[in-house]
Amino acid sequence: MKEALSFVQKTVSRRSVLRRYKRSIASWGNSLTNDIERTLSLSLLTGEGVDQGIDAIAACDDTFKDARWKAERIWRTETADVYESSKLDTAEYLNSEEDLSLKKQLTAIIDYRTGEDSIYVNGQVRELKKPFNDGKKDYMSPPNRPNDRETVTYLEEDWLEEEREKLEADLSAVDSNDEKTLFSQDKPVVVKKGKAGKTAEKIPKAPASKYLYDYQEGTPSEKNIKQIVSNEQKTSLKGIEHGYGYDSTGKKLFSKKGTKKRIRLNKKEVKKLKHGIFSHNHPQIEETFFAHTSFSVQDIESACEIELQEIRVVSGNKTFSMKPPKGKMWTKNYFEKEIKPLYDHYEVEVDSNMMDAMLNNPNKYWSDSVDEIWNRVAKKSGMRYSSIIGGK
Repeated sequence: MKEALSFVQKTVSRRSVLRRYKRSIASWGNSLTNDIERTLSLSLLTGEGVDQGIDAIAACDDTFKDARWKAERIWRTETADVYESSKLDTAEYLNSEEDLSLKKQLTAIIDYRTGEDSIYVNGQVRELKKPFNDGKKDYMSPPNRPNDRETVTYLEEDWLEEEREKLEADLSAVDSNDEKTLFSQDKPVVVKKGKAGKTAEKIPKAPASKYLYDYQEGTPSEKNIKQIVSNEQKTSLKGIEHGYGYDSTGKKLFSKKGTKKRIRLNKKEVKKLKHGIFSHNHPQIEETFFAHTSFSVQDIESACEIELQEIRVVSGNKTFSMKPPKGKMWTKNYFEKEIKPLYDHYEVEVDSNMMDAMLNNPNKYWSDSVDEIWNRVAKKSGMRYSSIIGGK
């Protein structure tokens, strides 16, 4: 009964998963979407089983006559959405009325069917009112897309602290007090927004030049460029991240091994890199979300914080490069005030235009969509973005 009533409330206040995607509405239409939502509510209210519920949705329209799998996908996704939303409501009630300090931890089912976005977000811990982030989108509870099989566990702070201590012990071999995580594929970027999950509504009219400063970049020699490309080719198929730091002329300063998802640099290395060039790879393993994509948001954030002349990444058979606007140097404030709002805006725009691609070919969708987002961000901001097959 509670789940059925929650679903009715969701269609009014939070939207069903069907209504979160423009292409779904365009495909099904408002009238059929309303019928599907009413059918789901009635099915839950009367305690129908899975097969009965799917049959009920399939009976809503002739569209499902020869494609029952579509009705099954809707049933699975929407009932999971209601269930997880009800769990979140209950946890918030317990924190408020029973004086608990529950937090939420997202867990993905890991098997051959698992999507790259679910692998990326697996294990994240958040405050109840803070969203999870799969590297592209914020969401309060799963599912965040059709066929999403993630679930959330609610834990007390004491239990989480024990897990945190275990994790810190595992990382102690590579961690130290003077190190920070950079060029990470899963470090959350904290940006002030309105309601959770909302992205920038407006694109800045012009580059915020007050966040940049004049800078005349160096010119790497032909010999040094060949060495940079050679180092990138050595790491292009590696299973962990490898990073190389160079000065503004392309002279090698240091190299660093990371993990599957990040490279950690100490303060000395960060200081050396200022106004220099940093090159790294995105590991070529299936369970790595960014295995075949361009820069993560965290890559560009780190480039701005360090004030790099250029950041490069070799991913799959492509090499990507990003530089600040010509004659300027980017900064941390430039990322927060200019780049991140632009990225948020174009992420929504590109996602809405590529929904079919995500469903038909997820791997190609992730690589193409990230590349297209950075193309649009660079065009609007004046940053210099390029990609080539191989290296240069």
